[in-house]
Amino acid sequence: MTNRRRDFLKLSGMGAIAAAVAGTVPNSSEAAEIVNPYSGPLPKKWDDDVDLVVVGGGGAGLCAALEAAQRGTKVLVMEKMPFIGGISAMATGNFYGADSVLQKEQAIKNATRDIWWQKLEAGEGLSEPLNRVRDNSMLSPVYYGITKRHPQLLKDITWEYPTLIDFLLKYGAKFLPLDQQYPFTHTVIRGYLPVVFGHVADDIRKAGGRLITDTRANKIYLDNNWKTAGIRAINAAGRTRNIKTKAILMASGSFVNNDYLIQRYMPYWATKGKVPSAFLFSDGGLFLNQETGDGITMGLEVNASVDDMAAGFKYKIAPKNRGDALVNGLALTRSPIIFVTPEGKRIYDDSQDYSEITMALIRSGGKYGFFVFDEGAMSTTGAKNFNFQGLVDSGTIFKAGTLREAATKAGVDPDGLQTTVDRFNKDFDEKGVDSVFGKKGPLFQKISQAPFYVSNKHYPVRFKTEGGLETDERTRVLDHRTVKPIDGFYAAGATNGSCSSRLGDSLQCGRMSGRYVAEDIEARKI
Repeated sequence: MTNRRRDFLKLSGMGAIAAAVAGTVPNSSEAAEIVNPYSGPLPKKWDDDVDLVVVGGGGAGLCAALEAAQRGTKVLVMEKMPFIGGISAMATGNFYGADSVLQKEQAIKNATRDIWWQKLEAGEGLSEPLNRVRDNSMLSPVYYGITKRHPQLLKDITWEYPTLIDFLLKYGAKFLPLDQQYPFTHTVIRGYLPVVFGHVADDIRKAGGRLITDTRANKIYLDNNWKTAGIRAINAAGRTRNIKTKAILMASGSFVNNDYLIQRYMPYWATKGKVPSAFLFSDGGLFLNQETGDGITMGLEVNASVDDMAAGFKYKIAPKNRGDALVNGLALTRSPIIFVTPEGKRIYDDSQDYSEITMALIRSGGKYGFFVFDEGAMSTTGAKNFNFQGLVDSGTIFKAGTLREAATKAGVDPDGLQTTVDRFNKDFDEKGVDSVFGKKGPLFQKISQAPFYVSNKHYPVRFKTEGGLETDERTRVLDHRTVKPIDGFYAAGATNGSCSSRLGDSLQCGRMSGRYVAEDIEARKI
């Protein structure tokens, strides 16, 4: 294991988890003559025999494995990285849903599932499921709302969401106090998601399940009746293993680092609109061999159908070389902050979702931008959860007694920024609304209280995709030819294109998928 990898595991809180689940794999067997036209010959001899192989030890895969294992299913979780948790363990920790125990305890109003589902259908203020332009005209209409072929799956997730919050609390998550301004947002305090996944992994093992790391699945076996027969994998030492199984549940993440799939389904973003994947940080970020679309690729090889592959990326803005990969998450949605270009000019209503502000930067032609705020923002929920003071100490955010001095330290035109902030503050005093981009409400506050803060350069990065394997409402992957389920083949999380790739939706999709697999095995449907 490299020093960089060890540092990542230590800083992300997952080192102990990685050590607990590390495993090895034996050599593979020779192939027999039974041939499915898509998956090829089956092995003469299998190296292992289980009920369910879960491909991917991230949040969705672990949740699925736990649900299945606790229902008596013989489960094997296979993770290609040396640690479990995936990008879910590095996530911002925002969960969007309704009728939770926390909302009820804190008397949050208008936070019902009916209202939340109406907002999902209308696409009100949400970037996932993505709002998309349908043609190439600058005046093209934008269609909002749910773009999935099987919205019933998302609706089922919405209605079961209260059980997800209960689940997270049970496994050790601690949440920030809810905010009536954002009635559907539940935010896990940073550092607790790796704890949750560690406890989940423990309970998988207690229920008889197994977890192996450093092992990458690379082929699905189907029999002549088009039923799932097994899966092939290879470990870090190059040894292969063929595993017989009744079911495969793909939860291997998105395809944000798969250049072929990006070129195939989103050619604009592979060339003219190319944006890098999230940078590798000293305290987190994506490894280049994460989120490579393995499950989607394996599914396509056995003629699986895909859904929403052209939806585009989920974007954020992040520093390039050091600092916190998630500084922008709650900063934009919970704090009175503005975002400016090197010239000190604003480009958007900076209280919007971080994907929206990133797209605004891309549309402007800018390569990077800067966050700007004053001492008043340091006491907000976002500043506390994201440890803004630690970012100041590390040099990710520059602090100074005057706005011009902070701008100079960060590399922003001090005159341009001062002009922007003066106009912004004047609008607050005289109009109560931002005259340039319409910003208003609690996040529209003057930037006038010294000291002042300006971040280092923050760049547009892609970190998630929305499309994946097409499934029905029971997360069964569909055959492209017949649009019927492939027996024993399931998908969850960001690999499931019929689900949203939002963190909470992915985890709940995994929980439901694990339950569905166990039910189908028990009923001998697979």
